[in-house]
Amino acid sequence: MPLVASLCLLATPNLIGKRTPVAISSIASVVGLAGFLFFDGWASWISALIVGYAATVETILLVSLPPSIARGTAVTRLSAGMTLIGFSLAFVIPVFGGWFADLAGTVELALYPALGFMVLALFSLGQQAKHPAYE
Repeated sequence: MPLVASLCLLATPNLIGKRTPVAISSIASVVGLAGFLFFDGWASWISALIVGYAATVETILLVSLPPSIARGTAVTRLSAGMTLIGFSLAFVIPVFGGWFADLAGTVELALYPALGFMVLALFSLGQQAKHPAYE
């Protein structure tokens, strides 16, 4: 799915820097992960495809965001900050998920912390962007 999502965004560069595609891909990621966790069979496979596609679209859109809202050296600082926060969360949340799954004794619970974080992150959708004028 990452290849398909990359090709789709390559064909639609006008989505870069806009909030709506990020919001839609965020919602699709949550729906896809929830479907993967709660469904069986083909529905689970389709949900995995949805979350893979949507997460790739969201990642590409977020990585391309700093040059859309900042100029000059601020692009580097903003990119570095986003990378620091993103990779820190990408490390801590799965570690917590593994700990949670070990504690509960079932591997299926390993993805629940990720789903919980994604649902909490949805509350930031629709919020007015409050970033300084990066120069």
